[in-house]
Amino acid sequence: MKNALAALLLLTLVAGSAFAGTLSPGLQQQIQFLNGDEEVRVLVVMKDQVDVRALDWQLHDAKAGRELRHQRVVGDLQTIAKESQNDLLVELSSKAGGDVRGFTSHWLINSVFVVTTVDHVRELAKRADVDVIEADLHVELIEPIKSDKPAADKSAKGIGLTPGLDAINAPPRVGRAGHRRHRRDRRRAGYRRRRTHPL
Repeated sequence: MKNALAALLLLTLVAGSAFAGTLSPGLQQQIQFLNGDEEVRVLVVMKDQVDVRALDWQLHDAKAGRELRHQRVVGDLQTIAKESQNDLLVELSSKAGGDVRGFTSHWLINSVFVVTTVDHVRELAKRADVDVIEADLHVELIEPIKSDKPAADKSAKGIGLTPGLDAINAPPRVGRAGHRRHRRDRRRAGYRRRRTHPL
């Protein structure tokens, strides 16, 4: 009897963790050395997502126009998000001001952006309706690539290569090919004009 009870308890724990959400590797790395009461910004992605590919085929088979497609896709995305996020939003509202500093619902990918503590993030990952919890993206400007090549002397070769062609190390003839083709076409047009001119 005790073995059966222990097996049932083990099965319940394994099944519960199998259906719960996970923390993304980036988030795990971010919160690895943080205390449980420190604040993080995360994106909680829900399990229920619209099967856009199947919906696309369904609308394709129905020969739906652009307006109907837009209305149907946006409507389905918003409906699924509203239905699946309801319990989570109620929980987050009840913890607002405590563990949760703020949250925003999103319907495009059916997710909720949450500013909360590390401990609460781990609690959210245990929910059955959560698929994955992602770390907040930090937007940064991309610095321009510095070139070690000295600037080309443009006086000897005309205008030289454009910076884009120079960045990909294109041979010099690539930059001038268009000019040669243009001159050749102009010459041919002039030849045709001379042959057909009445004088």
